[in-house]
Amino acid sequence: MKKTQKKILGVFGLSVVAATTIYAATLPAPEAHAATTAVDTLRVQVINGVPFVELTTNEPNVTTDPNYTFKVSYNSVSLVKLRLEYTANNGTTESKDLTPWSSDFMPGERNITLNLTDGADGYGYGIYKIMAIGTGADGIDTPEELLRFIYAGAKIVESDEGKPFIVVDNEDGTEKVTIILKDGNGEAVKQLNDVRLDENGEAPLDITGLSNGTYEVTIISINGSGTIVKTNVLEYTISGVPDAGSPDTGGLFKDLNISKEDYLVTGLIIFFVFAIVATGIIMRNRKTGSRKNYSSKKRH
Repeated sequence: MKKTQKKILGVFGLSVVAATTIYAATLPAPEAHAATTAVDTLRVQVINGVPFVELTTNEPNVTTDPNYTFKVSYNSVSLVKLRLEYTANNGTTESKDLTPWSSDFMPGERNITLNLTDGADGYGYGIYKIMAIGTGADGIDTPEELLRFIYAGAKIVESDEGKPFIVVDNEDGTEKVTIILKDGNGEAVKQLNDVRLDENGEAPLDITGLSNGTYEVTIISINGSGTIVKTNVLEYTISGVPDAGSPDTGGLFKDLNISKEDYLVTGLIIFFVFAIVATGIIMRNRKTGSRKNYSSKKRH
């Protein structure tokens, strides 16, 4: 009887242990559950690469369009800051901060268009600088990025043949212009009066008689009533004009750019060559004549 009771108790105990083991196996381990919870609540921030901010644009260096578009590219910075600096034709300078934005250390880019007309985003005609910096993870700002351009009521461009012409914003009623060119010393070397613009606001820029160099070009815009509506000061560099000492030889030697000194040296060389050749011919003729005279005396 006792043996039977022991067997029953043993089987029952084993059953309890087995059931407990199975139940325990279905419960999550306390350590594993804690680890999962920690991973779920942990915010990991990964910062890749060197912090930088870059400014690029497809606009020309001199523009007559008041709407100026540029792109800001950045990475690994928390904040992007922009500053606009303006210099008027008379030399006065103004500046202001543009609206910054947070980039949360993520790479990105943003296109921005400024309205440069006076009283909007800009200050009107003049020289502009856009400066950009970003704040890195260590709180240190990136090196300053700079974009420089000129917003003008006129600009100078070149045709496919390399001939310069001016383009003037004629929406203000400009019909003609006065153009003054000054050399590097600030001396006025040429003035073109009452230059008429075509319907596109264009007119040729006559640089006849000017030598190579950079010139300050003042373009005074005048409307139909003879009133000056704006003045723009630009720069234009002339290159490729033959040196004043180089005569136009025309024909075969037109593009050789041979100076007067070159002609003199070449002429002297040719003269001496001909002199040597002529002297040789004369000497040979004398020797030939002497032989003939000698032969004739012997026969006599």
